[in-house]
Amino acid sequence: MTDRFELCLEIVDELNRRSDAAEAITHNDFVSGISKLSWFVAPKSWTMFDRLAAEAIGVKSGSARDKATRFYQHLDDTGFVKLASDMRSALPDSDRFYPERIVDQYLWLSASQEENRPLVITKTAAFLDAIGDEKRTQLLRMAEIIETNFATDLAKLIPDTHKTSKKNK
Repeated sequence: MTDRFELCLEIVDELNRRSDAAEAITHNDFVSGISKLSWFVAPKSWTMFDRLAAEAIGVKSGSARDKATRFYQHLDDTGFVKLASDMRSALPDSDRFYPERIVDQYLWLSASQEENRPLVITKTAAFLDAIGDEKRTQLLRMAEIIETNFATDLAKLIPDTHKTSKKNK
């Protein structure tokens, strides 16, 4: 992951060289955007960098570039690529539901404010109601597989000192 991130940084540097001074004030670092573009181009073994996902693993200060560097290093160190691969092998239709994106959403939700979680549950329930019985059953089965087989591995991505960092704020 860190090698691919280095390529993303090269793209960011090139974009920054092409920006005029006025643009550089508001768009001086494209790290998050380039990581997202990289995921859309080739999602396998990759995840997007964003503030909340980084906060979930305890990366809260520094420039976007510094936070992203520490984010991808942490994911390398904690076995993100293996986890995504193992999930891909275990999940039916993983060619349509990328495990990497599931892990990204797990990190993102882990860092979200606890008081916002009921809204996420409500929206998820509404989505499941809207997609029909077959797709709902399929997604719930995938969730069961993830919970049964990967809950411990997912939890390992988040350092203990940061698992409840947003709980009482």
